[in-house]
Amino acid sequence: MTGSKDLKRGAGLGLAAGVAWGLLASLINALTGVFPFEQGVLHTMITFAAGGGVFGIVAGGFMALVHDRLPTRSPYAKAVLLTTCIWLILRAGAGALSWMNPLRYHAVPSETIQGFLLVVLMGLILGAVWSLGVRGVARAG
Repeated sequence: MTGSKDLKRGAGLGLAAGVAWGLLASLINALTGVFPFEQGVLHTMITFAAGGGVFGIVAGGFMALVHDRLPTRSPYAKAVLLTTCIWLILRAGAGALSWMNPLRYHAVPSETIQGFLLVVLMGLILGAVWSLGVRGVARAG
């Protein structure tokens, strides 16, 4: 995938993967209880679906841009590598907030571990959606 049409397609595939991931992540957290939420499960699912959609658009857009430059052939491995790198950048930002105001922002190991596992799950979902989307384009073309 290259070009602006492919960027739109990548963002669309990312949106689908992100919404699915957001719903799944909220259910997983409801089962584990690692992240305490102030709202109910339904409200949390809607919020996670929206946030997952945004994360998916970003990840899918980057996937379209760098797909051919990533060091592996598998769309699953590429997507996991990409989503993990995005997560690490966000964690670095969170680390900077912790450094600036440690009483307000602080890392919680259980949340970090679950966050890492969930971002790997996001990569697997994006890889699956990407694989299905690319096959669909090949069949249509």
